[in-house]
Amino acid sequence: MRRERGMAVVMALLVVAMAATAAAVVLWQQGLWLRQVEADRANAQARLVADGGIGWAIEVLRYDGETTGTDTLAELWAQPLPRTDAQGVAVSGQLADAQGRFNLNNLVQNGQGVPAQLALYRRLLTELQLPVSLADALADYLDADDDARAGSAESAWYLTQPRPYKSANAPLVRLSQLAWVKGYTPGAIATLAPHVSVLPGGEPVAINVNTATEPVLRALIEGARGGALQGLISQRVDKPFADVADFKARLPADARVADGVAVGVASKYFLLESRVERAPINRAVSALIVRDNRDTRLVWRSDGELAPPPPVDRGKE
Repeated sequence: MRRERGMAVVMALLVVAMAATAAAVVLWQQGLWLRQVEADRANAQARLVADGGIGWAIEVLRYDGETTGTDTLAELWAQPLPRTDAQGVAVSGQLADAQGRFNLNNLVQNGQGVPAQLALYRRLLTELQLPVSLADALADYLDADDDARAGSAESAWYLTQPRPYKSANAPLVRLSQLAWVKGYTPGAIATLAPHVSVLPGGEPVAINVNTATEPVLRALIEGARGGALQGLISQRVDKPFADVADFKARLPADARVADGVAVGVASKYFLLESRVERAPINRAVSALIVRDNRDTRLVWRSDGELAPPPPVDRGKE
């Protein structure tokens, strides 16, 4: 009898323990669900705010296109969007003229390298104290053939990598693709990023001399001494170039624009870099906006995701 009472007590304790465990599991799962709901809500709210930032950029550029015929660093679109807080969400952003940078897709047109653009890119790399060999490496990655320039690489080299892939043999789509090109280390890409862009279209994109970054402008103008060129760079903020003729007329003595390179004073491609913060979400959003014939629209947006290397189609080797 005493043994049976003991067994009953043990069974009762076991039932209580099992019930307590089940309750703890339910509460834990409920906590996970609540956290997931909150995370989904934060993500949705952050995306809506990011969408609003892109909408703001499109409207600013549309208004600018309707009121001016040039694009300069003194205009409204070029001013940063100050950090703004609304209902627990903070957003900030900055528009940049993508044509104030060197378009990497200018290196190759119709599958063939463009010598004038390649020479300009080499000078830009020199301005940034980067190896000029990066120019040939990228041109080989983009052009239609598989013949590697001296010291460069084509598909034969890329296929020997731990995760094999081929040369793109096509224009870049995102700047992040530079990570797939021989020699383009994270440090090199970070140095290049403020001065280069990746733009669509089959024709070379002109560089806007009103908004070009200093290294790009220095690479573009040949025969100018440092002090004289610095004066030209400084004065364009308060007195932008009205047209290409005005730009050329104000060049220092013996200076000239690099042969075979198109320049302009207005742009159609703009980059938006924005940041949206809503705890625990911190989202960096990039977007490319095109303004063409007063039609301003989004080309692409990215939330900072890096695409993996392209898969190899073994059937086409």
